[in-house]
Amino acid sequence: DDCRGLGVGAALMQRALAVAKARGHGAVILLGDAPYYARFGFTAAKTGELSLPGAFERDRLLGLELVEGALDGAWGMITPAGAPLLPKRPLLKTKASRSRKAPLAVPHAA
Repeated sequence: DDCRGLGVGAALMQRALAVAKARGHGAVILLGDAPYYARFGFTAAKTGELSLPGAFERDRLLGLELVEGALDGAWGMITPAGAPLLPKRPLLKTKASRSRKAPLAVPHAA
């Protein structure tokens, strides 16, 4: 709680949105507190026809268009896409980590 109010969360969100835009994403969707995320431009206005697996509060499904119209007509179940990332190497050397003979492959960014 000592770091609250320093703008760290806002800086992280702004950085994440900038990276998403730079990577060519048309929109960002998240499940969160609408009053908090509204300051970044997130709204539930275009997420009404979207759903998630499992239970969720409809008013917490928020979207932000990075490209105007990217969420126009969006509908259906939100599911993960893309290749899963490999687990990170352990921070501490363990007997199991010493037995590795080849380095881990790192996926390339799309």
